[in-house]
Amino acid sequence: GNHIFDISSSGIVMGHCEYQEDEYLKYYHPTRYENYLINNHVKNNLIHDVGVEYMSAPGMVISLLINSHIKHNEIYNVNYTGMHVGWGWGTYDYGRVTSYVGNEIMYNYIHDTCQSHLYDGANIYMLGHTGGKNILANNYLENQRNGHGAIYFDEGSDNWHAYHNVIDLKEITEWKVSEGAAAAYRIPSWIHNGPFASADE
Repeated sequence: GNHIFDISSSGIVMGHCEYQEDEYLKYYHPTRYENYLINNHVKNNLIHDVGVEYMSAPGMVISLLINSHIKHNEIYNVNYTGMHVGWGWGTYDYGRVTSYVGNEIMYNYIHDTCQSHLYDGANIYMLGHTGGKNILANNYLENQRNGHGAIYFDEGSDNWHAYHNVIDLKEITEWKVSEGAAAAYRIPSWIHNGPFASADE
């Protein structure tokens, strides 16, 4: 893996985020093979103290991947979100996204995020519709300082199977859930087997 720290923006960026319609369709509904991002493995990376100049930069950005594994990474001391997953918001693409499916985010340790009063983030932040089943499991999430939650399924997030994640907030002296934290247009995901077990020790 890589050791990434003391840089201006995000530690690792995979995928393409674009507002322009022609570019948006190219990556959300690709018709050319070269526009698919398939079978990527991001493992054993240590990412910390990033976003030094661009404070809103997440530690890791993942968008529009297919059959990829994000495993055994540690991310900490991030001003905003630890890991940002997805793109597009739900209202744009309900039922049509084909380019985010079959991914596994597992065995990551993400802690001490949202450090600089940047809100609407999380240890792991999800955004937008997907093309099918994805897995979020066996992650240890600690000391995030945002009222929206350590795992935040934002607008349109769907087809996530979230299980066996531990959320540990015992070192946070004040944790408030802000009003209006639930975003609109959420589509069901599957959250089971006690994912939000707060660790006491």
